[in-house]
Amino acid sequence: MIKYGVLICLRCHDYRQQDLVLGAFLYAIIPCHLFVAYTIELAAAYQANGVLARNKRDESPTPPKGDKNRGRHERWPAWQLIALAHAINSTLCLSVTTFVVYQHIHHPLIGTMCEMHAIVVWLKNISYALANRDLRHALLSRHPPPSALPDLYASCPYPRNITLRNIIYFWWAPTLVYQPVYPRSNRIRWGFLAKRIAEVAGLGMFIWIASAQYAVPVLRNSLDKIQKHDIISVLERLMKLSTISLIIWLAGFFALFQSGLNALAEITRFGDREFYTDWWNSPSVGTYWRTWNKPVYSFMRRHIYAPLVARGWGSGSASFMVFLFSAVLHELLVGIPTHNVIGVAFLGMLVQVPLIALTLPLEKMKGKNGKILGNAIFWISFCLRPNSILARRSLSTGAPRLSAKPIPPSSSPSPDPPPPSAPPRPNGGPDKGATTTGKIAKELRRLAAGTTETYVAFGATERLYKECARVGHYSIPQAGVKGQKAPKTADGKDLGIGEGWWYDELKLTPTFSTWAQITILHLHLLTTRLRYFPPAVFPHWHQHLLDHFFHDAETRMLTNHNMHARGIRTRYLKDLFVQYRGAVAAYDEGLAKGEDAVLAAAVWRNVFAAREGVDCVHLAMVVSYFRRVLAALDRMEDEVVGGGALRFGDPGVEREVVEVRSQGLEEPFGEEDLEGEEAASR
Repeated sequence: MIKYGVLICLRCHDYRQQDLVLGAFLYAIIPCHLFVAYTIELAAAYQANGVLARNKRDESPTPPKGDKNRGRHERWPAWQLIALAHAINSTLCLSVTTFVVYQHIHHPLIGTMCEMHAIVVWLKNISYALANRDLRHALLSRHPPPSALPDLYASCPYPRNITLRNIIYFWWAPTLVYQPVYPRSNRIRWGFLAKRIAEVAGLGMFIWIASAQYAVPVLRNSLDKIQKHDIISVLERLMKLSTISLIIWLAGFFALFQSGLNALAEITRFGDREFYTDWWNSPSVGTYWRTWNKPVYSFMRRHIYAPLVARGWGSGSASFMVFLFSAVLHELLVGIPTHNVIGVAFLGMLVQVPLIALTLPLEKMKGKNGKILGNAIFWISFCLRPNSILARRSLSTGAPRLSAKPIPPSSSPSPDPPPPSAPPRPNGGPDKGATTTGKIAKELRRLAAGTTETYVAFGATERLYKECARVGHYSIPQAGVKGQKAPKTADGKDLGIGEGWWYDELKLTPTFSTWAQITILHLHLLTTRLRYFPPAVFPHWHQHLLDHFFHDAETRMLTNHNMHARGIRTRYLKDLFVQYRGAVAAYDEGLAKGEDAVLAAAVWRNVFAAREGVDCVHLAMVVSYFRRVLAALDRMEDEVVGGGALRFGDPGVEREVVEVRSQGLEEPFGEEDLEGEEAASR
């Protein structure tokens, strides 16, 4: 874990104010849907009491034989309205939260907490409505008779359970299945509660450290292998990721089911604390799903499986509907907060159905061999399953998200050869590898754009970024040498050694800041071209390009400038991000206005650091180079750019263009020119 350096940083997370405000707002209003359900049930209880009163006034309050549902049907339109109100309330509970998280909350942790809270409250809403419907039906129809109900319900029969205190307890109780009464413990054991809270805090910190320090670097190092279809390396990284993902999953399971739910049960004095059983000994995949998460299993069995079987469905069909329902919830919980709804979690849950069918005969075999084999199959599938969740959450993080609107470059085509070009081939022919890569990328995007685009973009943008960083590359020979320090500039920056036109011709100082500004200029050239990619494709490419830049910048801080403190690097990265946004805005302004003077001012402020005495010829050469590269990129097909095999040319050829004397300088001033100068002087 130390091979990547210390990656833990408390201040490195992009907790935007908008995310925090919206997250807190959602977390506060989501439980309000339970109180809306309570209000709906108050109206239903009022209707039920009215039916009971009319039955008592009837000469034959007991329904005749064969008419067990008379009391129920006397107010059938009212019950339909009650059901409709519950359906609308429950739908709003989940749909509004899902929309806000997907559209407006960018941090995956905040989004996951809000989405999970909404799903839990949504399931509680459903159970509250369905359980009270059944209790109301039993009361009005006398079927089943009161004696058939659990003895525990006798202390709080319907509708006496419709109280504010009752719904508040159900809100906090560690269960998803509503009952009027639950088994209760006698007292709160404060020592036991303190231990469980400490376990949750400690395991939460462990999960964070393990994810940031090991899981995320392993995953990011795997993306280029996936893009290149290096099967051996992908399998090796998959095994490595499976180890840490399994450890993180087990820590999360213990923190939630053993520590968290027990702490909540202790606070509420909740008596039924069988939140899981020995799922690790499961002789089949089906046994695992019945034992590892008892609250969800109880909900599924009570409100989906049992009603379907009672209506004549087979056990296999009912089980499939349970997994289909669970697959949708898993996709919402994993895909919505990561803004990556591609169906991996959904398909992962549905794949469990054939695995259950495969291991069910092993569970029923006589002897222990079948159970051992079923347990082995379970553990193999179990170890691989958490990888997709970690992968999607890691792919949803990176450099700060930016939005870029298409702004057409203002440049005229040039008859001269474009500076960016494919690397030269020995025979002088086109780069067949780049063409093939571009075709593969295009075909992959056509077949499965939503799933493969991020992997295709990762490898291609890595090659594009390396070309951008190569142009202004510098080195510090003293870096890594014990006892030696790099020389400093007048303003205290580490001075390196730089080669190439930007340093030899322009006399720029080879420092980190200079390299960053030269790289940002070329990144902007590429980004301007990438903006014309399809709208569904551009965000992936743009984000990966930025991720490569900021990752490389942090690596240079660590290796070239000995910035071992993560907090210091984070502050520099934040300043670099501000500089990036300012440079992009300045270059976009020059392109939008179409004036070389505005673009030259942007280059002077950023690349030349607003120094006095800058040679105007050098400034004009950079502007001419900027325009020529944009024109060349504009003439390239998407497949060529997407292939990633570009090479920026020598800006020195722009001197011939810049030194050509403008014909306008030979012409005398006219009256219009003089009038313009007089107006400007006024």
